[in-house]
Amino acid sequence: MAVEFSFPKITPEIIAELEAINARFSVQPDDATLPDMQALDKAFHEVFLRLAANDFLKNFTDTLRIHVDRAENLYYRMEREFISSAKEHAEIISSLKKDDLESAKEHMRYNWLHTIEVVSSRKEA
Repeated sequence: MAVEFSFPKITPEIIAELEAINARFSVQPDDATLPDMQALDKAFHEVFLRLAANDFLKNFTDTLRIHVDRAENLYYRMEREFISSAKEHAEIISSLKKDDLESAKEHMRYNWLHTIEVVSSRKEA
């Protein structure tokens, strides 16, 4: 929903902001801590929430954030897949550059659900 609500406000400057955040996220320095990387991931997603300017959506995602953080802690400890998430973010950015809302929404949905799927599959194994 945040992508859909923010879509009309996506400008070249916003795309540059997303690219800058994702570039820092994808570098993955050896001394990067899990909280550092999670902060960059959160910053990426917060751009959409800021632009969406929807109090209900913001409050709802803030509530979900506690659970998302827990899932991301498990995911990144198991996978250390910041690169995978960065690639997913790049797909979102690419869709935005093409002015393709449906693709952007699909890539965002995948980015959120992929973490849960990985954590769930590892817990079942």
